[in-house]
Amino acid sequence: MSTRRTELERFRTFLRECVENEWMPKSGAEKIKFRNQKTAAQEERYGLELEEYEQMMAAPDSPDLTEPQNHETRVATELMRWTGMRISDAHKFTAAEIVGNQKGDGWNADFIQKKTKRRCLTPLPEHLVKMLHALPGQWKDGQKYFFTCSYTALRMRVDALGQRAQRDQPFRHAFSPHCLRHTFAIQHINVGTDVKLISKWLGHESVAVTLAHYGNWIKETQRLAEDVSRDANARMMAKVAALRSPDPTTIPNVCENPN
Repeated sequence: MSTRRTELERFRTFLRECVENEWMPKSGAEKIKFRNQKTAAQEERYGLELEEYEQMMAAPDSPDLTEPQNHETRVATELMRWTGMRISDAHKFTAAEIVGNQKGDGWNADFIQKKTKRRCLTPLPEHLVKMLHALPGQWKDGQKYFFTCSYTALRMRVDALGQRAQRDQPFRHAFSPHCLRHTFAIQHINVGTDVKLISKWLGHESVAVTLAHYGNWIKETQRLAEDVSRDANARMMAKVAALRSPDPTTIPNVCENPN
């Protein structure tokens, strides 16, 4: 089933390119849906482990791309990993959508999601802001767009980067550019970030959507938290027991006559 989904997505990608170039008026493949035992909300999402992401960023450049094109691909990868953006939102990201945060000591991505049409406000790491502004980009209608290729080309380039990263060591799970969005969410869950914030940053309609997508990871984090809590409690109780039962040689014998 996963192979069939991948093949369908490739077909959709091809048809989107046809539509964007006005070779055909619309893509009928967008209406095709797979029906199986699990709904989309029940499917497990997988991101990259931290070492896998580093493996991806250390992958060699594509010989078929220019140096600026390879650099652009890596910046797009960083953008999705650190903001949870879908590739459709990363592709159309502009300099005007980088805004200062309320405290004045950092940056946010303030944009309208292409899929949901909802406004999304997501923190932007300082290093990522510098990487974006360093891109030559392209100007359209008075706006600087950071990425110069088509949506389809950017998607294929990021996917190819992930495939090159696996030549010597495969990832634990199948990779697609959307895994970078999952990586953002799951890594925040793993360090204990409030799920309400994660939901807001992802632009989900409600926390219930986030829980449906990543409930399995939140449960795993809860189990880890319980183990840490249990170990910490055991250490603290050991200290309490030691204080309540000190070395008897240090306790004065109140029965002895001091005279």
